[in-house]
Amino acid sequence: MESVYRRSGRAEVTEDPCPITDSEIMVILKPDADERTVGQEVMEAAEAMPFPVEVNTPMQERIAEGIGGTPADIQVKVFGRDLEALRGSIKELRERLMKVEGIRSVTPDTPDPMPRWRLVLDEEALRRLGVSRSLVTRTLQAALQGLPSEIRFEGPQRIERMVRFPNDGRTSPETLKGTPLVLDDGRALTLGQVAHFEEASTPTLVRRESGQRRIGLNIRTSGDLGGTAKRIESALEGVKLPEGAFIKLGGKIEEARETQRRLGLAIVAALTLVVGLLYIALKTWREVLVVLATLPDAFAGALLALWLAGETWNISSIVGMIGLFGVAVQNSLVLITQAKSLMAQGLPFEAALREASLGRVRPKLMTAGAAILGLMPMLFGFGGSELERPLAIAMVGGLVTSTLFTLLALPSFYAWVGKPKTEAVAEYH
Repeated sequence: MESVYRRSGRAEVTEDPCPITDSEIMVILKPDADERTVGQEVMEAAEAMPFPVEVNTPMQERIAEGIGGTPADIQVKVFGRDLEALRGSIKELRERLMKVEGIRSVTPDTPDPMPRWRLVLDEEALRRLGVSRSLVTRTLQAALQGLPSEIRFEGPQRIERMVRFPNDGRTSPETLKGTPLVLDDGRALTLGQVAHFEEASTPTLVRRESGQRRIGLNIRTSGDLGGTAKRIESALEGVKLPEGAFIKLGGKIEEARETQRRLGLAIVAALTLVVGLLYIALKTWREVLVVLATLPDAFAGALLALWLAGETWNISSIVGMIGLFGVAVQNSLVLITQAKSLMAQGLPFEAALREASLGRVRPKLMTAGAAILGLMPMLFGFGGSELERPLAIAMVGGLVTSTLFTLLALPSFYAWVGKPKTEAVAEYH
């Protein structure tokens, strides 16, 4: 680590949604530091803390908070009216979730209730002794906060003088019970004669969503996000909740599911458009099939590259898959159009295919190489591009396998599938 600094609370006037009870510790790494190793060590230290800790990069945290309301991978939200009952349910849910495979840590998204002392007035004593509620309130305010006694101005500056009871800086129920109450008739009583203190607790933070109170558990996963979410949903089945309460999953998985649905539609639209344009260019479905044969190989290479790099199937990698649609078919389309051009000049099918395959090796390698070199900054994470890294990994893996397939296997596949009918009939006879 190169430097560490902390930010606690927030500005008085700000758009930051974080509560004033939050602290952020920013860590600047040295240029030669391994981000994964340091991140793993920080997470292990955070899990040992007695309070909830989230470990993330600043960019990922802001994006996650914007799209899902929390930087957690998965958040189990429990909605209901009674916060005390919800806290009891949260404890049971946490015990269940810790047994689910793929979960690294489970922490509440709100701190524990803050202990406090509650003043309970003795109504009978108030009536018997002739003490008003307002007198008790003013006396406590004078003892704890002070009462304004004078306001004066020094130029534009407004100065307010406060008067309060003398104290030694320690406030406890026992000392407050001895606070004097002076009545209008001159009698002097003590606060302990008309009230007593009870130990209670109050929420330090109340979260609301869609107009309803909620408590959440932030879950950090260590594998496939979608598979872990399904196991969590199975573990939550049959959980007894307070009346009117219900559970909803949030976090990155919420936005991931919605985005994957939209990207699924985008994949279908892109594939349809590519197939349509290929048919317009090639005029036959057989040759369109030959060109599209590179797509499964490209996708297999992308998945293999993601697995080797330790990345998961996420939104960025899906976008990389969509980008492979046009890039992967480019070389195979060049091969087929070149072969058809040579056939139009009078060469037989096999001779034209051989010439197109051998004569276009360098342009194919240059095309794929230029694309891969352009993705290198994102691939190695230069300039804070950790979000785009899965996209680059998927595209590089797909480009490598699709280029090899185009150079080594596609000519044979085209010779088997795309041979003109006239030559096929002639060979048969």
